Amino acid sequence: MQNLSLTEKYRPQTLADLRGHPMIVKMLQSFCRKATSKAFIFHGPPGSGKTSAAYALARELGCDFSVKPLATGGLFEVASGELNADTVREMFKTTLCYRPFFGSGWKVLLCNEADAMSKQASVIFLDVLEHLPEKTVVIFTTNDIAGFESRLKQRCEVHAFKTPARGFDQPESLAETAAQSLIDDVWQAELGHNHSPRLADLDGWKDAGYVSFRSVLSALEPLIRLQREDDEAQAAQLAARSLESQPAEIIPALPDGGRKSALAEIELAAKFFAANR
Repeated sequence: MQNLSLTEKYRPQTLADLRGHPMIVKMLQSFCRKATSKAFIFHGPPGSGKTSAAYALARELGCDFSVKPLATGGLFEVASGELNADTVREMFKTTLCYRPFFGSGWKVLLCNEADAMSKQASVIFLDVLEHLPEKTVVIFTTNDIAGFESRLKQRCEVHAFKTPARGFDQPESLAETAAQSLIDDVWQAELGHNHSPRLADLDGWKDAGYVSFRSVLSALEPLIRLQREDDEAQAAQLAARSLESQPAEIIPALPDGGRKSALAEIELAAKFFAANR
C-alpha cells in the first residue's frame, strides 16, 4: 500500500475531528441535521482546515468516498481558476443535476481558490446559486475573501477559518492549543509513546501570524522518522544485551560465529517489531 503523508493520513474524517474551530463545527453539524441545498464560503489562511472541513461536510451528508472517481459518490472538486462562464453553465446542467451513482444522493461541489474565478464565472454562479437542485451543496474556499465577488458572497453562508498564533505577551491561542494536541496525538499513534516535541520547537508551523495545521504535520514528519530510527536502534541494543546476559544453562554456549549470527537475527526481529507495532 502506498505510504501516505501525515497530512493525508490524519486529515479529519468527520466534522467532530476538525481541530481549532469549535463554533464552525457546531454550525456545520447543525446544518447537516436539517440539510437543504445551500452554498458556503470557507475562508482563512493556508493550512487552516478549509478543504478538510469541506471533505468532512461531504462525508456527513453521505457522499461516498470509497468509490473512484469521487464524483460517482457525490463529491465534485474543481480549481476555480479553471472555471469560466461556459464551464459553470455546463456544470449546472449536468454535474449539479445528476444523482450520484453511490452514496446518499447528496452532491457537494468544492470550488478551491475561489478568488481566482473569472468575473464571468462569478456572474453565472449568481444565477446558479439561486436555483440549486435539491440535495446540492456548493462550497467555495479562498485564502483571501477580499477578492471575492461581493454579490456572490451575499448568497453564501460565510465561515472564517482563523488560526491566529499568540502575539507578544499573550496566552497560548486556541489554534496553538489545537496544534499541540494534534502533535501529541499523531506522535502517540505513530510511535506509541508520549515524548512529543513542543509546537514552538517545530519549523515553519506559522504563516504570517497564523497557525498552519498542514505545516505542523509536514514539520513533524521528519522528526517522527528520526525518532522511529532511534527507537529501532534502542530496541535492537536491548535485545542484544538481553541475549548476552542470559545464563549458560538457559542459552547453551555457541561458537563465536554462531553467537554473532543469533545476535544479528535478534536485532532484525527487534527492528521488525519496532516498525510494525
